[in-house]
Amino acid sequence: MILGKKIVYGAIFCISLSGCGGGSGGDGVTLGTTGLTYTGLTTQASLTTGNGEQISTRSYKNGGSGQGMGTIFTGLNEVDAELGKPWALILAKTLVAAVNKIEPANSDEFFTGAVVTESDSFDGSCGGNASFTMAIDDETGDFNGSMTFNRYCESEEIINGSITLSGSFNAGVFSSMTMAMTSVSVTSGSDTVWMDGTLSFNPSATTSVITMNMKLKAGGSSEVFWMESFTLTIAAGAGGDDLTMAGRFYHPSYGYVNITTPTAFHYTGSNQYPFPGTMVAAGSNGSVVTLVSLSTTVYQISIDTDGDGNFEQIDNGLWAEL
Repeated sequence: MILGKKIVYGAIFCISLSGCGGGSGGDGVTLGTTGLTYTGLTTQASLTTGNGEQISTRSYKNGGSGQGMGTIFTGLNEVDAELGKPWALILAKTLVAAVNKIEPANSDEFFTGAVVTESDSFDGSCGGNASFTMAIDDETGDFNGSMTFNRYCESEEIINGSITLSGSFNAGVFSSMTMAMTSVSVTSGSDTVWMDGTLSFNPSATTSVITMNMKLKAGGSSEVFWMESFTLTIAAGAGGDDLTMAGRFYHPSYGYVNITTPTAFHYTGSNQYPFPGTMVAAGSNGSVVTLVSLSTTVYQISIDTDGDGNFEQIDNGLWAEL
C-alpha cells in the first residue's frame, strides 16, 4: 500500500537539479562509498583440484554460503528461503520489485522547468516497508534521491538499509537507474549477507540487464568477496526466470576468476534450485572450472587445471548443501 505521497515543486526557472542545489542527476550524482573493503588477492586464481570446487561454488553464490536451510520470521508470516540462488540475483530482483512500486507524479502535474521533490512509502509484499525521497527535473528527466528499507520483504527476501538513487525518468517511466549502497543487509532464510557497492539497470526493460560493482560479506564470516563489472541478465523463461552471469569475481584467498554462463540457469517458481544451467570460471594458465546443473537436486563440478581440455577431477554435489 502506498501512503502519504508528498510533492514539492522547485523554482520554476531551475532547469537542472545541480542548478537548484539539490544534487545532480545522471552522471553528476555523488554516489556513496562502500563500507566493506576487499583486502584479498587481486591476481588471477590458479585453479586446482584443491580449490576449484570452493571457487566455483562461491562464484555461483557470489561469495555467500548457502548453508543453513530454514525459515525466518518476518513479523507477519514465515517465508521459505531461496538459498539456492545467487545473492546478487536475490538483491537485484528485490530492488527491481521495490522500484516498480514507486509512482512518481505524472509530468502533466509539473510546472514547466520545475524540479519536483517527491516522498512516499510502501509496504513489502511479505512484510516491512520502504520509503523514498527523490527530486525529478521536469525538463531534463534527471532525478536523484534516496531510499530506506526497514525489514522490507519482497518475493520472500528481506532487505535492510539505505541506498542512493540517480538516473532518468522519461515519458512516465524510469529509463535508467543507478543505486549505491553501504552496508545493506539481505536475508534469505536463516542466512544474511552484507552488500556494498553500485548497480545500474533499466527498470522499465522487459529483460533486466543489471551491471554491478559489489562487495559481499556473509554473516558470521570476516571474508569479503568482490564482484567487479559483473552483469546479471534476468529474462522470463518457461515458468520462471533465466539467469546469466558475466564478469570478474574475486575470492580473497585465491584471487579472481572470469565468469561466463554458456547456458542460462533456469529457476521455476516452485523450486529454488536451477535446471538447466552452466557456469564457467576461468583462472590463470588456461585453468577452468565448470559448474553444471544436472537437475534441481544435483550439480556437477569439472576441473581442468592446465587448460588441455581434459578434466583432472569431476565431482557431483547436492544443491541443498551448496
